Amino acid sequence: MGLTYAKEVIGSLQSLHFSEYGKIIQKLLALSLRRLGYDHMEERSIQGVDIDVMKKATGERHSFEVKTSRSADVTIAEKDVKGLESRRADGYETSYAILCYPLCFSEGWIIVPSRDVKKGRHGAMALLRRRNRELSDQVNSVFAEIVREAAPELLSCEPGTALRFMKEKYRI
Repeated sequence: MGLTYAKEVIGSLQSLHFSEYGKIIQKLLALSLRRLGYDHMEERSIQGVDIDVMKKATGERHSFEVKTSRSADVTIAEKDVKGLESRRADGYETSYAILCYPLCFSEGWIIVPSRDVKKGRHGAMALLRRRNRELSDQVNSVFAEIVREAAPELLSCEPGTALRFMKEKYRI
């Protein structure tokens, strides 16, 4: 049921919740990070870097700019670069979290350290070669399960209500 089911659900979410799609996927990533033991999280839907997480026991901190794309390319804006530079200065490991659906979905989340990624358009497969394999694999190991758990309710939400539902149910 894993990745194939997740791909079907994400396709349905994209159709049903088109205007909220990117933010829904961002919140599913945040839930995946929570599942991986990041017990302090700040997820932003509007301004700033998209997700900051920390494992309180170890002090491990990550900051993510989330990019979803319907093609095999992603665009990194100047504000994305500056936002992550600011978080790095605050002691966070900074990355772009990229999910391209449907073209590169078999790769799952591509987590790329931001340090050497410049603004502009980037091919997801080129970024794949630069990914943080360990973190990408960790996220991908739980993402399909998170999608499976959230799918029934997200797919039954009326268009325009999914983000509010996720905020209320998952507190993100």
